[in-house]
Amino acid sequence: MTTARPTSHAGTTLNPARGPSVAEMTWFTSYQDVDEIFKSSNFVQGGGGLRDSEPFVGHGVLSLSGDDHFERRRIEAALFRRLALRHYEDDVLAISLSESLGSCARDANGVWRGELIRLLRRALCRVSATLVGIDGVQTPEAVDAYLSYMDRLSLGVNIEWAALDHREIIRQGLGVKKRFESEFVDPSLHKRRQLVRDYRVGKLAAEALPLDLLTLMLLHPGHFEKWDSDVLLRELILFNGAATGTVTMAVPHIVHELMNWLGAHPEGRVLLGEKSFLKRAVIEGIRLHPASPYLIRKANSRQRLKSGREVGVGEYVVLDLVKASRDLAVFGADADSYNPHRMPIIKIKPMGLAFGDGPHTCIGMGMTIGEGAASDEDAPLGMAVFIVRELFRAGIRLDPENPPRWNDANVRNEYASFPVCFDRP
Repeated sequence: MTTARPTSHAGTTLNPARGPSVAEMTWFTSYQDVDEIFKSSNFVQGGGGLRDSEPFVGHGVLSLSGDDHFERRRIEAALFRRLALRHYEDDVLAISLSESLGSCARDANGVWRGELIRLLRRALCRVSATLVGIDGVQTPEAVDAYLSYMDRLSLGVNIEWAALDHREIIRQGLGVKKRFESEFVDPSLHKRRQLVRDYRVGKLAAEALPLDLLTLMLLHPGHFEKWDSDVLLRELILFNGAATGTVTMAVPHIVHELMNWLGAHPEGRVLLGEKSFLKRAVIEGIRLHPASPYLIRKANSRQRLKSGREVGVGEYVVLDLVKASRDLAVFGADADSYNPHRMPIIKIKPMGLAFGDGPHTCIGMGMTIGEGAASDEDAPLGMAVFIVRELFRAGIRLDPENPPRWNDANVRNEYASFPVCFDRP
């Protein structure tokens, strides 16, 4: 049986004006309630971006609501169209993943060994940089420096889930943010400002512009200037962490679940070459292990849900994505177990609420699990599906001498390390 780690109500808010801590909020755990709140226009993102993570992701796409949120998604949707997704997958990930796996060390017995999270981070780092528009992340040294910044900034991005001192996280994070801007963002931003100027005066065709987040933001100043100049950097930090972190966090869970399932169903190994099976296997793993264990919403009016539960005006609520995506009434009596052939009892998305629902459905869902039907051969596989396919092609298995370890620094249900062996890199 698959079990979720207990959800801890970490994350005391520093400023009461930014809302209560999650421990003081009302929690919703049923699929019906959580889905209804996700889809309701009467609930807005948890505090409009003014929680402790505001210096790092405030007024980013995850914290906006209403017209501002709709416009932001409309602008940024270009990054997730099929042509762009194929580019990230075929031209960036395929090469970087191969190089990352090739860095595994071969021991005296001829076994290739590596640490999966490190391998994934290095492979996905270039994808992340390509998506947001940071140049020069090519050499091993540049990748190491970039990942170091992402590690330290992620503490501020994910501060609501942190079990550490929030004040210290913010203090250190602001210094890291300034150095990251100077070393990596400013040179790329300067280059793109010149390209956009050339485009506006007719010196450069639209198709010659880079398709990345920095360029899109510069092309839509009327929208982004509604806040402050720092919103460009905060949105870039948000996308950077999401592109690298979400898949890195999900894949070890998926691999572990699929290994265990194949151990009990060895006949299933013949399915590992089928796109439709791989996609279902990935989706089922993400259902059980969503990247965010919970999300926060605020009611802008008094609400009575279909279940009869009531929420007061201005009340903050917590949507427990782990429990909602394991609701027995929706996913069956074995909802806690991994089953790549699972069919929900009612007609819903098979991944449950791991990517949210309604207008705030994760904008990067297609990038993670692919878009379109599995039978569509032209559709990108999705980063997680692509990676899982390549890992099993390489004969991945757990390292019998080094079991996986949990990350206890936050409540996001993630591994700190995941040692593995390969038949070949």
